[in-house]
Amino acid sequence: PSFKNKASLNNPSTWHSLSYTVLSLSYSGNHNYQLDQNIRNGYSGLSKAQLIIPIKLFSSIGFEISPYVNSMYSAIDSSKIRYYTFRDTIELREQIDRSGGIMNFNFAFSLKVINSFNIGLRYNYLFGSSRQNNISYINSDAFINTFRSKYEGSFLEIFSNYELLKNTSIYFKIKKTIKPLN
Repeated sequence: PSFKNKASLNNPSTWHSLSYTVLSLSYSGNHNYQLDQNIRNGYSGLSKAQLIIPIKLFSSIGFEISPYVNSMYSAIDSSKIRYYTFRDTIELREQIDRSGGIMNFNFAFSLKVINSFNIGLRYNYLFGSSRQNNISYINSDAFINTFRSKYEGSFLEIFSNYELLKNTSIYFKIKKTIKPLN
C-alpha cells in the first residue's frame, strides 16, 4: 500500500481502511527535446481526479477520471524536396499533427468480507477521440488531410486483499474485457 498503512489509492479492496473521504487531483506536464534534430514537443493536463468515500470501515465507493492514452505530437519534415519540371521549381514539405486520446472513467467499490479478507470491484469505461492532420506544402500552398478516430470500450477489474499475518498481506487483481476498445 502506497497511500497509508493498509490503503492504496490504486487498489479498491483497501479503501474501506481509510478513515476519511479522499479527493485526489493530479496535474502533470511533459516536455521532450531532441538535441540533434532541434525538435521540441510538450503538453500538460489532468493526470487524475479521484474521489473515495469510505463507509464505516466496512465498505467504500470511489470515482476516477484519468487519461488512458494520450496521443499528442507534431512532426515537421525540415528537409525540402525540390523538383525541377516544366522550367519551374516545385518545393515539397510534410507535417503531421495529432492530438486527443482515450479517457478512462471508472466506478469502484470495496467490501470487507471477513476481518482478514477484502474484495474490490472497478468498472472502467474508456472513451475519447483523436484527430490527425497530414499537411503537405507544395510551394506556399497547404493541402490538408484530416482524420478523426472515436474510441469506446470497457473492462472490469476484480481486486482481493488477504491478510496472512499482522504485517503480511497478499493482493490479487484480475482484469476482464467487457467491450473491446474500438
